[in-house]
Amino acid sequence: MAFFHMHVQIIGRSAGRYAVAAGAYRSGSKLHCQRSGLTFDYRKKQDVIRSGLLAPMILAPPGAPAWVNDRELLYNKIEDGEKRRDAQLLREFDIAIPNELDDESAKMLVLKWNRECFLVHHLVSDVAFHSGFQGKNRHVHVLVTLRRIEAGGFSAKKAVELHHPRMCDCWRQAWERLCNESLASVGAVETITRLSLAAQGIARSPQRHMGQVLTAMHRRGAISDEEWNRSLHKSEVSNAEQQRRPRININDLNTWWADFKHRLVPKVGTGIQRLDSRPNTNRGPG
Repeated sequence: MAFFHMHVQIIGRSAGRYAVAAGAYRSGSKLHCQRSGLTFDYRKKQDVIRSGLLAPMILAPPGAPAWVNDRELLYNKIEDGEKRRDAQLLREFDIAIPNELDDESAKMLVLKWNRECFLVHHLVSDVAFHSGFQGKNRHVHVLVTLRRIEAGGFSAKKAVELHHPRMCDCWRQAWERLCNESLASVGAVETITRLSLAAQGIARSPQRHMGQVLTAMHRRGAISDEEWNRSLHKSEVSNAEQQRRPRININDLNTWWADFKHRLVPKVGTGIQRLDSRPNTNRGPG
């Protein structure tokens, strides 16, 4: 069954990460980082699809220099171009590929999405398809540069207009539309949607992500099906309890505090007046 999944994150030095390491891990290759002197070797990573139509590929806009297509040179150029210790290096997308799509349709879908969202802005994408556990969780990792590529290299300034939070929803909308078009082209009746269950009007709690450790234990047989189902039930109950938990409204809280002072300050004295007159150091601007 086709479903929507897109996880977006920034890869940066503040978390102790390297662009070269990210590229090597996603593509299942061996790359050397000149900045750190480290070599990252992920050639034994088993779920990377290394051959055929879904082999790792670098997508660059027209006029990009030739070294862009060399993965090691590309990521070392990204590292060299960032001087800050907490620099942001790349944006990563982890996207589920519907099982209804064959390899050719999946590749064309990813190519269309990258052209529409990134190549048109002169950004470079590194695409790597992964088969997932036993080939049942096919997905694609897309690493996108934060600086535009020019004839002489990367631009002096980052593409800041693409850092706005609304852009994430634009990318999600584009994937939803293009993916549904691809599903329709192969005769699939299923469609995907980026909307939450609540936005779709479905009165059901979303299933909590169980995490890779618990999932791996279940796959190895360390956790029985009964224990697995019990864990899923607990997560659903926890989600339902969180939805029933009352939300704190700041206006209601201010009204309560004003009423509290009005009724009790004359009885208690100046203690509450002193408490209310203390400066609020936690109050933000505005």
